[in-house]
Amino acid sequence: MNVIIVGCTKVGVILATDLYVAGHQVAVIDNDHNAFSNLPKAYNGITVEGVAMDISVLEKAGIFESDALVAVTEDDNFNIVVAQLAKRKFGVSNVVARIVDSVRENFYQELGLKTVCPTNIESATIFNTVTGEAFDELVEFGNRKARFVTREDSSWTGKMVCDIPLFKGELVYAVIDADGEIELAYDRSRIIMSGEKVVFTSLAD
Repeated sequence: MNVIIVGCTKVGVILATDLYVAGHQVAVIDNDHNAFSNLPKAYNGITVEGVAMDISVLEKAGIFESDALVAVTEDDNFNIVVAQLAKRKFGVSNVVARIVDSVRENFYQELGLKTVCPTNIESATIFNTVTGEAFDELVEFGNRKARFVTREDSSWTGKMVCDIPLFKGELVYAVIDADGEIELAYDRSRIIMSGEKVVFTSLAD
């Protein structure tokens, strides 16, 4: 699959690396050339410097051949504009925008856009952690659903996040420490400590 990622943010770096390692063709767009230095050596895909609303930048990233575009900058409005551009002008059917404002997420979904709201996901994760309930939940994004499940295994103690065995299609989303504090798994070299739980995410069938 050919995927364009707009925004070499922490989320963009993890997503680009995981997709590339999984065998997909990936292009990352960012207007700050220095941001690409955050990509690990494991990533050997395309990087394009420029503003993703610029047609020539999207073309350089391979928009005509792309199967999906994901906008994960820190600016909700920018993500939505780029998502609409990819969907309506270039006909990319699989377009996802990261939206932090949970109130606006429903509005954008009504426009037919797929959105991911980390605010809602984190809130649900923390709720289940605080109440002590087992966390195994489906969250709907547009016309797809993602599953978030928490597991604990003593054999993971002392291992890095990147070394935790995954089921097919899974990604590590977060780590919950022994005190119940949740930490998003941006740092793949983070060491799992005794008593910590790991939150995994995957697309539901």
